Amino acid sequence: MESHRNDFDQITVHGHHLSGQCDGQTSSKINEITHRIQQRWTTVQQRLQEIIKPSREVVDIWRQFNNSYVHLLDRLGELEGRWYAIQREKFTSEIDSLFDKSKDFQQRIEQLDLEVTKLNECAKKLNDYLPPIAAKKIDTQYSVIKNQYSELQNFQNKLLSDCNELKHREKLYLDYLNELTQAINQAQTTLKSQKLTDENENFNLKQLHELDNLLQSKHNLIEHLNSNEFILYMKRGKHLHELLIEYTHCIELIKTRIKQIEINEYNKLNFDKRCQKWNDYIQAIEQNLSVIQENIHTNYHGLIEIDTNLSNTINDFNQRQQELKELINEGKQIIDNQNIFIKLEQRWQNIMNTVLNKQKEIKELIKHWLSYQNYLENYYRLLKSKCEIEQKELQTATINIISQIKQGSYTTINQNEELKNLLEKIYETNRRLIKHADAKTQAILEKELNDLHKAIHDIDINIKQKRETLVTLLLRYNELDRTLDELSTIIKSIRSLQQQSTDDFDQFLVQCQNKNRELTQHRTELQRVRQAITDISSDLHPDDTRQLIQKLNF
Repeated sequence: MESHRNDFDQITVHGHHLSGQCDGQTSSKINEITHRIQQRWTTVQQRLQEIIKPSREVVDIWRQFNNSYVHLLDRLGELEGRWYAIQREKFTSEIDSLFDKSKDFQQRIEQLDLEVTKLNECAKKLNDYLPPIAAKKIDTQYSVIKNQYSELQNFQNKLLSDCNELKHREKLYLDYLNELTQAINQAQTTLKSQKLTDENENFNLKQLHELDNLLQSKHNLIEHLNSNEFILYMKRGKHLHELLIEYTHCIELIKTRIKQIEINEYNKLNFDKRCQKWNDYIQAIEQNLSVIQENIHTNYHGLIEIDTNLSNTINDFNQRQQELKELINEGKQIIDNQNIFIKLEQRWQNIMNTVLNKQKEIKELIKHWLSYQNYLENYYRLLKSKCEIEQKELQTATINIISQIKQGSYTTINQNEELKNLLEKIYETNRRLIKHADAKTQAILEKELNDLHKAIHDIDINIKQKRETLVTLLLRYNELDRTLDELSTIIKSIRSLQQQSTDDFDQFLVQCQNKNRELTQHRTELQRVRQAITDISSDLHPDDTRQLIQKLNF
């Protein structure tokens, strides 16, 4: 428009000039044309102004937005750096200084609040004029500022919270330091005021123990002060270090004085000699136990001697132990370092437990010896009784019993459960005693077991021979019994012949002659049977002999 302003002015001038030179009709047309051009120019100019004015406002707003954006970025970056610097100073600066810097930081953030609000208003105005892509860029820039500003606000809140926490912990730290300082000062004052004389030893010792307990009770407090909870106060570490040196020095001085007083008391009561006497006594018991252990593999009488020895040791110690208890109790009351008495008490308890356990072991072996002797006596007595009964039964055995023996259904000594159980106990106890016996006693135990087996074997052989004799007797008896049955059958046939009819005399005569010859042939056998019955009658049961004789007489 401005570039064509000269053309427009010339048209207006020429129009007025031509209008003055032409007739009225032509002049009117020229004026009308010139007027329309002027109107169109004015209209276009107004419309351009309407367009140009908002654009200038948008440019001004955008320029203002960019300036604020750059300014805020610088300010926010500066505040962020300031916050990190304050964070580092937490480990070195005073709490009051940190609080001042925290308040200054908060004021600076609050000063930016209005500028951030103005930036937001500019962004909203620009969004009304700009296309979506440009508006999105404006929103992104504002979001960067807003997020960084919000983050700094969170930093400020955290900084304030940390400062409050540090203030609270500093108070605790100073209270703990003050408590420890008071305890050390009390100990130092008391140590300086003590009168180191023999008359005041008891009172001083009581005071020293109280001071020692007081300082020892602060041990957990010191560990607390040195813990990570108060690591931020390492700037005060020099003060704490100096305080701990004084603390350690006080404890060492207290221990030294206590030890000196205890040494004096110890020497007064002659504890050293008394303890040595008991150590010698316990050592003698230990040596005695060592000798017993070397000779523990022995016989019954040796075990009785060991048991008597241990009983005498226990009785002697029981009579003396009251003196030892008094010595230990006195020492614990006046000696702070009680290791010597604790060791003596432990040594006493250990040796007595060892003696009691050893005696228990010995008594158990003695019990096995007594049981073993009882088992042997009971077994021999029962074996003898059962053997006599069986021999008596075999001597008076009837044919029925002998038949049972032959068939194996007759109960023998070897099948007796009572004897079996006793024999198992004897063998088990014998093996156990051999493990704990000397070589000579082991040989005796082995011989006793072998003698027992031999006695059982001899009895078995004797009874077996007796049974074999009875079985042979049974065979002879059965043979005689069959022979008598056969003879009885012949006699019955002769008697039957006597009762037959004699009508046919010749035939009857022939039969009689045959029977006579048969009797004549068996007469010798009958004599042999009679003699055999006489021979075995002494070995047979009377009832069985009587039965054979009855058949013979028949």
